[in-house]
Amino acid sequence: MGQGVNTWHYGLVALWWAGFKVGGDDVGFSRDAIERCGEPALDAGCGTGRLLLAFLRSGMDVDGSDVSGDMLAWCATKAEAEGLSANLYTQAMHGLELPRRYRTIIVCGAFGLGGTRALDLEIGRAHV
Repeated sequence: MGQGVNTWHYGLVALWWAGFKVGGDDVGFSRDAIERCGEPALDAGCGTGRLLLAFLRSGMDVDGSDVSGDMLAWCATKAEAEGLSANLYTQAMHGLELPRRYRTIIVCGAFGLGGTRALDLEIGRAHV
């Protein structure tokens, strides 16, 4: 698994997330945060794109990252099916090396997932 993270978000779990985890009250909350704080934004731990795809549908400049390549593959498939273009990066939050900087970073339900407290502390030091 990726960069010292031991998570279960692969295979059938990724498929389940892609099919059943859609929408939610936090979509609007997160969209409002991006509007207040600015773009470009990063959906760190975006998984299969539950939030990210909603942002892209709104025309927002938002990229996605996740440690699970399987989750990102589903996100890319869903984006393509809707004619959306998604910049996706298979990386753990504590080791992000992304090609640009962000004004807003959204993390919804993914902070600390599959890692250790030491890795969580590295997230604050990551170059984003």
